[in-house]
Amino acid sequence: GVAKWKRRRRIVDRAFNTIIWANYFLEVFNEQNWNLVHTLNKVARTGKHFDIWPYMIGTSFSTICGK
Repeated sequence: GVAKWKRRRRIVDRAFNTIIWANYFLEVFNEQNWNLVHTLNKVARTGKHFDIWPYMIGTSFSTICGK
């Protein structure tokens, strides 16, 4: 009944806690974007034109997948 649902709801609530997810996502987002900036800096120093999309797509997938 109700007691069983309350106990299970507490477990489920933790899984969907937005603060926990936001902190985790920010960590991944910051790490992946640092990697992107570092990589683009190296490529840009060559002085040659380059297509940015492969780098953006790779960073997007890495961020979505969580590393």
